[in-house]
Amino acid sequence: MTVVVIGGVIVVAAGTWTNHLTAAPEYRGGSDVLAPLPLAWALGNAARTHHVNLAAAARRADAMSRERELREQQAASRRGCGPPERRTSGRVLPHPARGACGDPARPWR
Repeated sequence: MTVVVIGGVIVVAAGTWTNHLTAAPEYRGGSDVLAPLPLAWALGNAARTHHVNLAAAARRADAMSRERELREQQAASRRGCGPPERRTSGRVLPHPARGACGDPARPWR
């Protein structure tokens, strides 16, 4: 919070100084004109941080999904079931050409 306040003060001071050096006298603004700058700076910084956090969460979710699929494939290959099974609404369906793990006597798990 202190960094944001100090950064805002620096932005307002630099903006006021630049405005007084470069603008004509009738267009010179004071700190009242530049007062929204720290708020805009803080909101922009918060939005960027939020975007970065969302992207990181999406990457973690993708990595966890890939890891889960890999574990399922490894478990299926250890059981000798062949290709990974299809999932529909929480119910595990075997490969369409076989029963569960190739056993025709057990069409469902």
